[in-house]
Amino acid sequence: MSFRDDVDALNERFLAASKRNDPVGACADAYTDDAVFVAGPEPIRGRTAITAAITDAWRSGNVLKGMTTLVAESHGDMGYTIGTA
Repeated sequence: MSFRDDVDALNERFLAASKRNDPVGACADAYTDDAVFVAGPEPIRGRTAITAAITDAWRSGNVLKGMTTLVAESHGDMGYTIGTA
């Protein structure tokens, strides 16, 4: 399985958790404590902060309808993705 396949599978699990309104479940295997999430003017750092931001977004009425991976690159144990939601 390629890194891209792993990312797409992770996105599917994240989307399924969002449909259950489960931000903790969505972030559990999607983000680590040293993850950086960029979705606004300032990056959000760490699983706890990312989960809180996603919780706030969902509570304020944002609905995730789909996710598309545009880029997925890795080298060794490091990787990054760029996508749309």
